[in-house]
Amino acid sequence: MQPVNEHQGGGWQQSVLFARVVLTDFMRNNCPYIAAGIAYWTLFSLFPLSLVGLSILSYSNSTPAEQTNMVEGIIEHIPVSKEYLLDIINSVAESRGALSTIAIIGLLFSGTAVFSAVRKGINHAWHVGQPHYFFLERAIDILMLTGVALMALSAAVLSTNVLGLAPLEETSVWLFEGPIGKVFLETGVLAATFGVLMLLYRYVPNTSVEWDDTWLGAMIGASVFHGVRIGFSWYVASFGSFNVVYGSLAGIMVLLLWIYLSAMAVVLGAEISYIYSRVHGSRRIPGALNDFGAALGINSESDDTKGLLRTMVGWFVPPKRDQ
Repeated sequence: MQPVNEHQGGGWQQSVLFARVVLTDFMRNNCPYIAAGIAYWTLFSLFPLSLVGLSILSYSNSTPAEQTNMVEGIIEHIPVSKEYLLDIINSVAESRGALSTIAIIGLLFSGTAVFSAVRKGINHAWHVGQPHYFFLERAIDILMLTGVALMALSAAVLSTNVLGLAPLEETSVWLFEGPIGKVFLETGVLAATFGVLMLLYRYVPNTSVEWDDTWLGAMIGASVFHGVRIGFSWYVASFGSFNVVYGSLAGIMVLLLWIYLSAMAVVLGAEISYIYSRVHGSRRIPGALNDFGAALGINSESDDTKGLLRTMVGWFVPPKRDQ
């Protein structure tokens, strides 16, 4: 098998070859299984984080109606059954009782397991085996939790005007409702996701990463993440028949599937950042794309669209072995 020639063909051939290298390494690096682990820990952390959020809301000066509006504004951006999520949160609220500060800290510690999984997944995509120091890992997890909490609060404010700001109330009719409002909100969510992924890909890997290494992975990862959310919402609303297969567990399975696909987008973006850093970024090595292709078994005749299709088909059909 001949290695690919990095300088063969034009920009289109090089882009397709880059895509082949990314997708091949993504599969051989077992990134889908890493995404499955992130989905599991997200579901595992859902209830502790819900308890913490409800406990913090109970200490605020907001009324129960404002708290309900805030929760609804957050779950409005999750493409699964709104009623199902509200039932979960209500059941948690009814059974939580009074939580002490120590209990809240303990729940926060267990709830950060999902961010630990995200951190390990990004490091895995970057082929980093050496972890951070324990306390630095916990600090990174807490920072990610804080960032997600701020994003959720922003989504709630934009969706429900929970703060009661007069200008927001006056402009909500034309700015936050109808087609213009949807475009505004979706663009804001996409931009926020892009910014968060750039931060994750820049600071989470336990290795030296520059900003120039992260933009392409963050852009594609955010686009896929956003596309999954919109596409999944449309599918569940139009063709969803999970109740037939999973019965009473349908709500959990739908939520888990959406989290899994979203985690795939995050890990894919990290994989793109890793390859980009070696081919065009701060770690650029002459002939890096050639070396990647040779190591992954991509030959010189497959750096075209047909070769990209072969790569995707190869996920399901084993390639022919050389005699």
